[in-house]
Amino acid sequence: MELTFYGGVNEIGGNKILLQEKDTSIFLDFGISYKRVNEFFEFPLLQPWNLDDLLKTRLIPELNGLYRYYNYNAKYDNTGPISIIKNPEERQIDAILLSHAHMDHYGYLGLIRGDIPIYLSAVSKKIIELYYRTGRNKFNEKIGHLLYKDIPKNSEIEIGDFKVKRYDVDHSILGASAYYVEGKTNIVYTGDFRLHGNKGFLTEEFLKLVEKEDIDYLLCEGTRLGLEKNEEERIVEEKVLNSEKEVKNKCIEIIESEENLVIYDASQADLERVKILCNVAKKTGRQLLIDSKKAFLLLYFNETENLLEDLPKIDDFKILLSRSKLSSSTNICKELTKDCPDFFLERFKTGRRNHEREMLNDNNFSEDQFIWGPAMRKEILSNPNEYIIYTSNGPLLLLHCKNYQEPFSGTYIYGKAEPFTEEMEFSFNRLIKWLELCNLKLKYAHTSGHCFPDDIKKAIEIINPENLIPIHTEYPEEFKKIIPKGVNLMRAELNDKLIL
Repeated sequence: MELTFYGGVNEIGGNKILLQEKDTSIFLDFGISYKRVNEFFEFPLLQPWNLDDLLKTRLIPELNGLYRYYNYNAKYDNTGPISIIKNPEERQIDAILLSHAHMDHYGYLGLIRGDIPIYLSAVSKKIIELYYRTGRNKFNEKIGHLLYKDIPKNSEIEIGDFKVKRYDVDHSILGASAYYVEGKTNIVYTGDFRLHGNKGFLTEEFLKLVEKEDIDYLLCEGTRLGLEKNEEERIVEEKVLNSEKEVKNKCIEIIESEENLVIYDASQADLERVKILCNVAKKTGRQLLIDSKKAFLLLYFNETENLLEDLPKIDDFKILLSRSKLSSSTNICKELTKDCPDFFLERFKTGRRNHEREMLNDNNFSEDQFIWGPAMRKEILSNPNEYIIYTSNGPLLLLHCKNYQEPFSGTYIYGKAEPFTEEMEFSFNRLIKWLELCNLKLKYAHTSGHCFPDDIKKAIEIINPENLIPIHTEYPEEFKKIIPKGVNLMRAELNDKLIL
């Protein structure tokens, strides 16, 4: 058996690990490495636009029989393209095992050819579908060709020479999976997981089941290992709470002592956290406002089948529509701006696109469940003690809401992962500038989506592998401090091939 690491080693995210035995080849995830992307590209002017851009910068592996248009070339003359030369290849990859629907694990799936099955949980499959409908990523704008196959919890399938079992685990996004791959050599791939979340019992169940197996190699994430290093450059560790219950209690404590506006900033995909904020809003007597992308994810998750229980309903919050420019092609815009054609007119409820149009046209929702426009933002700022705004992009929200003539007061609760890269530090420092501009106090109420070191140690002891390979960590050497005696620690570098 061979393991080749095209991402996910000596970095957090970017997992792309090729597992091969005899005539069978499967990838463990196929995600974006934000760390390496930022080494070559800078938003918005310098961005990769196609497969070739990613291949020439080695952000994705150059492999035959993997990509959708790998052997396609345009033939040009002086007048422009005149033909596309197609040299289709035979499929060389048998499957992709997807751990969960975070972009650093699935973000390049849109490049994959449509006859490679992608195995995942039904929940992850639905999240990716809904993301596609909101147009989140240019490499996933066209994913209708992909062949998704969901594997039921704790079920086994055969892929070539391998037997594969999928297990549910807890993470900061629902639907996360770990995998056991049985061949001549037996491997466990944790994906991203934790024990301290609201669904930590799923991880406990996974550990009990895989404990029965004879594991040769454990590919274990170690995101939180070594985070105490360079502490002055990071958000201080004690701001990371120990459980989601503590997050709820901390939010209630902060909000009950705040007389003005409260903004809570958390990941777009963390549906467990939005359930907590719905409960917090009820407890504190405030109205919860949620940005339209998160609202779309909540309201359409169970549209065809009941995948998740206890999701918030439309009566639990109101939808905050985005601020966007009214199209200059509309008659009313042409009429109003005929003497000032570049003047910014904000889009009304009509004329919206993608997921916002879908929700506005849905007869299940009434007009008063949507918040939009300058008048409604003024209403929020005039009665700030009545609202909690849930956002995933604080600076953008503040840009849209701030009245440049008057400051507004309140508390901004930060509920995201602590910065672990230079780019994330820049982003966080930018947020601080916006909070200073808007006169908002910064508080913290967050717990990690990843295992704490003691829980990683516990998981390794239960699985009891012969060998451990650190993944999804910037400090793989930190495993030496927690690895049980008798387990061999192996290191992999980018593009390394390990013969097992």
